[in-house]
Amino acid sequence: MRFSALIFSVFSLLAVLFTLTGCDEHSNGPAAGAVSNDSVRISDGWVRMPPTPGMMTAGYFTIYNSSQQPHELVAVSSPQFARVEMHESAMSEPAGGGMPMMTMNRLSSVVIPAGKVLEFKPGGNHLMLFDPVKPINPDERYDFTLTLRGEAGEQQLTVPFNTRSKDR
Repeated sequence: MRFSALIFSVFSLLAVLFTLTGCDEHSNGPAAGAVSNDSVRISDGWVRMPPTPGMMTAGYFTIYNSSQQPHELVAVSSPQFARVEMHESAMSEPAGGGMPMMTMNRLSSVVIPAGKVLEFKPGGNHLMLFDPVKPINPDERYDFTLTLRGEAGEQQLTVPFNTRSKDR
């Protein structure tokens, strides 16, 4: 029983890692349109095609803060997914030594420093997209609403994301 649980854990981890690293940041396909307010611009949004239809997948984008004050990304949602979470990938050292492992940590918010750019990209910060309401299709656009807190209070920007696949 213990061995089968280990095998299940290994395959689950491999599926997640494949989802997050299977596509580099220079994938094929045009970038989605940029959306901005007076101080923040969001561009290059894309959703990775999942390896298996109906599985969770990941989303990526770039956010530019041109203001003199930091902004905080406090939430992301999409009507096309039951749940959207912000995550970061990081290497962790196992207790007692051994091989480092890639881990994912859920983020409650992300700060975009004044005058800086923050990328959500494979192997770093990313969106985990759970339970698509319908199968994800190549070349389809998905709308995401990003909630930002900054100098003008809380604001929401709705951004179109394209779908990309390493196979295209």
